[in-house]
Amino acid sequence: MTRQTDLTLPDGVMRFSDLEQALLMLGRESDLYVIGGGEIYTAALPHADTLELTEIDNDIEGDTFFPEVDLEQWTESGRIVRDGFAFVTYARTNWK
Repeated sequence: MTRQTDLTLPDGVMRFSDLEQALLMLGRESDLYVIGGGEIYTAALPHADTLELTEIDNDIEGDTFFPEVDLEQWTESGRIVRDGFAFVTYARTNWK
């Protein structure tokens, strides 16, 4: 997904200009992964049924962040702990 209209893509790769367009074209039968940035995270979060997050045990400066997650809507379903961070999977359990 990009707003770049002149982007050259390999054969078989589709370009979408917004999330709604991608969801309409691909439907719910396809697994879609969002890898940033902040604006697309915010747009995609209401549609997500699974979150794969990396939790970092440190304060890091940056200009793009994942939106706040209402943990009342999610259940942790997996965690792999590493030195200073963890890979965490959340499953949506309560749609609002």
